[in-house]
Amino acid sequence: MRSGGFGDIIALSGLANYLLEKKNISKVVIYTRHFYIDGLNLLFTNERIKIKGIYKDTVEDYVINNDLFGVVYFEGLIENSKENWYDIHYKRIKENHEEVDSYYKRPIFDLEKIDKNLKRNNDNDKVKILLVPRSTSYTRSTRLIDMVNILKKLISESNFDIKMFKFYVHKENITGTDISDIPLFNDIDLEVIEKSTLKDFVLDLYNSDFVFTVDTAAIHLAEGFKKPAVGLYNSFSTNSRNKYYTYTKSIDVISDCELQPCFIHPTDFNGCPKFKDLISKGIILDKDISPCLDSRWNTKMFDYIVNNVKEYFYDSIVKCLESKK
Repeated sequence: MRSGGFGDIIALSGLANYLLEKKNISKVVIYTRHFYIDGLNLLFTNERIKIKGIYKDTVEDYVINNDLFGVVYFEGLIENSKENWYDIHYKRIKENHEEVDSYYKRPIFDLEKIDKNLKRNNDNDKVKILLVPRSTSYTRSTRLIDMVNILKKLISESNFDIKMFKFYVHKENITGTDISDIPLFNDIDLEVIEKSTLKDFVLDLYNSDFVFTVDTAAIHLAEGFKKPAVGLYNSFSTNSRNKYYTYTKSIDVISDCELQPCFIHPTDFNGCPKFKDLISKGIILDKDISPCLDSRWNTKMFDYIVNNVKEYFYDSIVKCLESKK
């Protein structure tokens, strides 16, 4: 099986397990970009699922030389069909997706094995929240300051003490503007992790208590880890990604953009028609942040997110505090 992004491979874990358990397939090989391998090898502990860094133009030879049945490509599927990607996966292998148990329509990891490899001993009694404000796509990224302020409001409305919480963010997941905003967060315990690999990110997410993220791999990791998380969606719909998820909560952040959800995810602002329109009207926005996830333009965003996740957030933190006793 071939797919592109890190989150896409995590999603394919459900299909890989389905093929092994329900279709009597003896081995599944998932091939992707070489620099994802170390992070993915932490997750795929089943010896019958192999993760390979194979260049796209050599995959056919690999299939022949390793006695594999064939290859299925899973790239650009949602953008073209706008359907749920798990349903598309089963259609791609000629399976009636409606007959597939929803258990196989989410990330599946062997948590007992993973726990032995990833669990860290941590004496810190604080609730650890990992923030992921940035995706590889401009249209799926938000500002760190917006994420922090949303969480502060959730904490306040839940009557929790802000001193109970420790916030983490990886420097790779923030922008230059975010860095300049960090001195504003002197009322919270926030740590910026300066240097990290994808492997480090997986470790930090696994050992966090709660994850607050945009539409990126973090939400799929959290679901596979059965960890509470909130995912903010705008350019893609939650229905197209997380329709069958049970442990995490994702919401479609509304805005005044008539194109939403646009199902585009360019790597720079030139791919967002709304950004060009707003800039032409003299509205100042960051070039690496989606207008739909920027409270300076989308003034509806703040209260909408808080109102839609506060019950889930409260219940998740209460369970976390009980587990720390």
